[in-house]
Amino acid sequence: MCEAFTIALVLLGLFLLFKVVKTILTLIWRMLFGGGTNLYSALMTLARKRQGRCESRGISDPPIVTFHHGQALVRVGLAPALANERRPSRTRVVVRFADPQTTRLELIHKDSKQPFNPPRGTRRVDLANHPIAERYNFDPPWILAANDPELANLFLTDLQVQQALDRLLSVVPSGHHLLVTVNPERLMVQVGRPLNQNFKALDLTTTLALLLYDRLLEAIQQTQGRGVKVLEGDAAETSNREPPICQFCGEPIQGDHVRCQQCHTPHHADCWDTNNGCSIFSCKCRQMVVVKVPSSQRGSKRSEFASDRGFAE
Repeated sequence: MCEAFTIALVLLGLFLLFKVVKTILTLIWRMLFGGGTNLYSALMTLARKRQGRCESRGISDPPIVTFHHGQALVRVGLAPALANERRPSRTRVVVRFADPQTTRLELIHKDSKQPFNPPRGTRRVDLANHPIAERYNFDPPWILAANDPELANLFLTDLQVQQALDRLLSVVPSGHHLLVTVNPERLMVQVGRPLNQNFKALDLTTTLALLLYDRLLEAIQQTQGRGVKVLEGDAAETSNREPPICQFCGEPIQGDHVRCQQCHTPHHADCWDTNNGCSIFSCKCRQMVVVKVPSSQRGSKRSEFASDRGFAE
């Protein structure tokens, strides 16, 4: 009898302990992810509005909102804290392309505290004489690098894109970080401000990022047929007398190289490998032909700066 009573007390104690632990964990969860004044309230509200999910990444890491925009997967959350920061200070909206493409682009505000490091395969685009310059009294506040200047110019000439960029500036305090970057997998908008408790600003940033994504796809579709041309006869012979230009990094090709088997576009061998195929969007062929150049026709090698970073000043 006494033994049974002891067992009952132990079971009751374990049950009460379980209830206490559950209550504490519930309070912590509600404090982090619950009501309107809590730490990540804006992310939770955004998930509900966009019919997505707010995914927890553990107690120490902030959650991420995921939802679909057409066929694209969208992720919204705080960027990881920098080495000198105690907590995250930037918000990211990442839109992943349903189909990988070849565009590489980076647009950063002149007042951004982060240094401008153009991605490999891009080059600086002069905006001083661009139509967008007139919008800012011929002093555009943006620095741009792209692997396809024609596509980048078409993208920035779009009035909806210009208006979206201006509205993004209203979200970011003066002198703080604002970045729009595109690679073959995704478009990312990053603002130098934590928006985890500001739903209005977070929703606006997300909406503008999706608008930029849609307008970029429109620009890509407008340039799909560009650059796919097979040289034949005399035209091919004339072209071979001059150093071809790599369509990935924009540098002249002075030696052995490869050409796309489908559209004959020339590439440096390392640029072909980096892009995992032809850099022409409307081609995307992954089969190439190696072109051997006699030593007597070889030019000077690319500069170390260009070969390392794919960006010529």
